[in-house]
Amino acid sequence: MPARVIGKVPVPGHNRSSDVIRHVSIETISLKRVYDYNDNGRNQKRTAEVETTDMSSGDPQRTWFPEMIVRLRADWQAEMSMPALISLRDDLEGMLRRIRAGHDIKTPIITCRRCGFTGPAAEPHVSVRALILALARFEIASKEQTRALEKAWAAHRKEHRLDREGKLSAGIPESCQH
Repeated sequence: MPARVIGKVPVPGHNRSSDVIRHVSIETISLKRVYDYNDNGRNQKRTAEVETTDMSSGDPQRTWFPEMIVRLRADWQAEMSMPALISLRDDLEGMLRRIRAGHDIKTPIITCRRCGFTGPAAEPHVSVRALILALARFEIASKEQTRALEKAWAAHRKEHRLDREGKLSAGIPESCQH
């Protein structure tokens, strides 16, 4: 196990000041260009990478985990039918549930503005439209393909009276789903 180092380490900030000094406690640190899969290449910055076993900030609200993106890249095909797309959504939804349960990720506590309920927020879900938009977000498909697929999904959903997850709609929406 490497020795624990406590001291000042230069970590260039995103403000273009390359001589920012911050106090950090580190076990393993390396400077590299970090491409966060949520940034899609827009907000790249040089950061210090520290290995930890703690949950990343933002995980309780996160829907797209790296494993899911890999699966989406591997399984998506441009000529997929709508039932196949819904099946892929079901697989990704199951994967999201397993990841959240395996890492014991709980949803944040919220207070609903509509009804005043204070408690855990609704867990994130993968909707068919979110899957379609993720294709463009993670550069798996072009924006033109994504727009065409989104329009095809909207028509298919309306024609077959499906909900956002591709299931038959019950017709009565719930008012608060926390």
